[in-house]
Amino acid sequence: MPYFGQWVEEYIQDGGEIRFLEKVLDFYEFTPADKVTDDIILRDGNLAYPGRAAATIRRQWDTPIRAVIRHNTQPRRRKVTDNQRTHFFSPQAIEKIIRSYSTGRYATDLWGPALITFLVGQGARVGEALAIEAQNDVFLDQGLVLLRNTKNGHERRLTLIPRVTAALSVLPNLNEPGPLFRRWDGKPFAEKINRGGQIRTRFQRCVKQVGLDPKIYTPHVCRHTWATWFYSQTKDEKRLRDEGGWRSDQYQRYVQLSSPKLGEEARNMNWAFDGEAATEGTAARGLTA
Repeated sequence: MPYFGQWVEEYIQDGGEIRFLEKVLDFYEFTPADKVTDDIILRDGNLAYPGRAAATIRRQWDTPIRAVIRHNTQPRRRKVTDNQRTHFFSPQAIEKIIRSYSTGRYATDLWGPALITFLVGQGARVGEALAIEAQNDVFLDQGLVLLRNTKNGHERRLTLIPRVTAALSVLPNLNEPGPLFRRWDGKPFAEKINRGGQIRTRFQRCVKQVGLDPKIYTPHVCRHTWATWFYSQTKDEKRLRDEGGWRSDQYQRYVQLSSPKLGEEARNMNWAFDGEAATEGTAARGLTA
């Protein structure tokens, strides 16, 4: 049985409305889909929206959840593929977001910028990244990270790009017991089944600061960004599918979105997925963003 988060992803990829599903993922991203029953939905709706009117809970909780369930359980005449919109960040926007992670009270934060760099540079889901153990899953000398707690249950091996290796190498808890990525104050994120929502508020604040819509440009868009940039440079469908952990043909949408110009723009800001160096004069700017 797939996780409910997989059902949400398929629903959105087939043109479903993403609004209100971010909170749903906080509860059910890694919950087996058949465990999201009527009783559970009723119980958790009151937890998700404490003190809110029944009509509000029905509109913002029950209705989107049941739309996802219907989409994945009822027969469909054909898969909706028309007018789908896949969003991804430009290299310039990502540089601004990473810089905004290290301002104000977060000026000394090493983990936040490293996490965003990792999400964009390696294509992991947020929950998968937060589950990485610093001592057991990270092998910087070999240039790889293991994702053991994945959405589909299949362990993945990620080949680190140089920019990600540089970002991880400065983390003070590298090779120590516990999670690799932590809160801005160095404390571990709370142990939750559904962990993706733990960075959403701060991420969306940074997105808003760079002039983008935080309702559209969620942390998961980092994964879309990786896939689009990656294929723009490598043209390697097999590696895209394997490192992205797709078990369906959904990865093909990123193949269609890719362009050599986009790949070159990313490379010039030190997002190099094909082993080629950035254009002279841009390397330092990318690594220090």
